[in-house]
Amino acid sequence: MTALAATPWTGLIPVGDTAPAATDTGGPGVPVVHLNGQFATRGYWKNVIAELGPGFRHLAISAKVAGTHGTILRKDAPAIAAAVREVAA
Repeated sequence: MTALAATPWTGLIPVGDTAPAATDTGGPGVPVVHLNGQFATRGYWKNVIAELGPGFRHLAISAKVAGTHGTILRKDAPAIAAAVREVAA
């Protein structure tokens, strides 16, 4: 398992044949992973992150099916297996 950044970070996370877009608010708080459904992006979590506040460390991930908010590095990647790898990363 990859260690998460202690400082705020936004970018793509290469995981096998996918690269989901992610935002990590950083900080020492309890980690909360925000996952979206199909066609949504990590942007949908902005209000939730603001409401929960800085007492938590927020990691919001955009699934690769969310257009430019993630990418499929191999077009023949099985979608479910790729999604599981994204979350595990």
